[in-house]
Amino acid sequence: MDTYSRFNTTDIITLDNNVKAYSMWRKPSLLEREYNDDEVFYYQVQNNEAAKPHIISNNVYGTTLLDWLIIAFNLRHDVFGWPKAGTIIKLIKPIVVSEEIF
Repeated sequence: MDTYSRFNTTDIITLDNNVKAYSMWRKPSLLEREYNDDEVFYYQVQNNEAAKPHIISNNVYGTTLLDWLIIAFNLRHDVFGWPKAGTIIKLIKPIVVSEEIF
């Protein structure tokens, strides 16, 4: 399983007919704790990043696979059209993310 996956701490269960699925999602450690001001920063969404958290993830973290982290950290449940250009979002600094993941 990809180490960036939000499911990397979620149990895989086997259903009827040997179909594999994920059980209830458990928050990864990245989302379990509070961050101090030295561990986060504010990011202004550019026009080419509007409604594309995967592009923001690639620009900030070097991979599109952490788009879920941006969404979850900003407590977004409805992500259609989010974030809009010019919006200021809060992100975990890349060095902190890499220390937590690796």
